[in-house]
Amino acid sequence: MATYTLDNLPANGMLYAYVTGERHTPESLTFGDAEERGYVDWDYSSTTLFDSRNDVRPLIAVDAVDLLIGRLYSSGLYLTENEVRAEILDAIREVIGYADSSDDGTIYSADATIPDYSSPDTFTYAVHVFVKHYSDKGHVESPVHIPTDELNN
Repeated sequence: MATYTLDNLPANGMLYAYVTGERHTPESLTFGDAEERGYVDWDYSSTTLFDSRNDVRPLIAVDAVDLLIGRLYSSGLYLTENEVRAEILDAIREVIGYADSSDDGTIYSADATIPDYSSPDTFTYAVHVFVKHYSDKGHVESPVHIPTDELNN
């Protein structure tokens, strides 16, 4: 399976990013495991975990051609390629903060976040970036690698 970057996406694809999360309780942390795992609909709630990717909206959904030629329409303006790229990176940064690692299209958060101060639970998040495209094997999903130094600038 090929791994792509934001610079070499297949023109017949759609770029997606989904968020997954883990809820850690003080008890589960003592065992080194998460209490609960799931997909996160970031626009809905950062603390509600869903069982399936089909139950949440993607964090990012951009046509690869629009990204490559910079014709994404937002807030009454057509964005340039660099502006589209910046929007994508900003959306990912909003979720993970400082990126710890980025392997095979998955970007991990460096720190646990505490979204609700009334609870001792902590949450960690990861963003999974891939391009859904047509290849000689039919419709496939291929990871998109975004270097951590690009995310942490």
